[in-house]
Amino acid sequence: MCVHSPTPRDGLRRPSIPRLPARSRFRRFEQELDSWWLEQVLSTLVAALNMHDGGTADHSMRVASLATDLAKHVGYAYDSAEFEQIRRGALLHDIGKLGIEASILRKPGPLTNKEWEVIETHPGLGYTILKKIAPLVGTAEMVYASHERWDGGGYPRGLEARQIPPAARLFMLADAWDAMTSDRPYRDALTFEAALQEIHDNDGSQFDPAVVAALDRLIAERGGRWDALDHRPAA
Repeated sequence: MCVHSPTPRDGLRRPSIPRLPARSRFRRFEQELDSWWLEQVLSTLVAALNMHDGGTADHSMRVASLATDLAKHVGYAYDSAEFEQIRRGALLHDIGKLGIEASILRKPGPLTNKEWEVIETHPGLGYTILKKIAPLVGTAEMVYASHERWDGGGYPRGLEARQIPPAARLFMLADAWDAMTSDRPYRDALTFEAALQEIHDNDGSQFDPAVVAALDRLIAERGGRWDALDHRPAA
């Protein structure tokens, strides 16, 4: 049986498809494989943390969503390597809690001072975990700084202002926002207005003023609605 193939006489031309050199094709395959492998590592780490501290995966996803929204408003290009590092850092900012006893993480009431001292070791533990994974070395540095404060009053190293990696400043605010607007065993979630007021009250002390300004632009762009920043699934 003869299969008819279009020819120029049919008024059709086969599209010209550039063929990459074999080395370039192999390099592209390597990059795609590396990206796939890294996403599997991220998913596995987040899943492990969620098993250890229930609900953390949803929190991490919301923090990553808000952090990347803020990243766009401070000038990071969506397709840049820095933008991707911000997403990874936000997803993994609590990964060090794998090294904290679940009884502390899941305690239904306020923590004691001693328990807080244990909690405050988790950024360093996260750094120790991630720095051993070559593509996540930069992410490890962000995670290490994820609980610092703009005024130097954070932990574990007391970094301040521009000593804090720019990406970490984004998910410092995103993490605080999600914590304030989520129910906890010992308190109800804050309202949108109360959480926003808390952010403004800590502008220049806990948070980078430039990131607070980015948050205000994001809210204004989306009409000042609660769902502008709410990344929870619809009920």
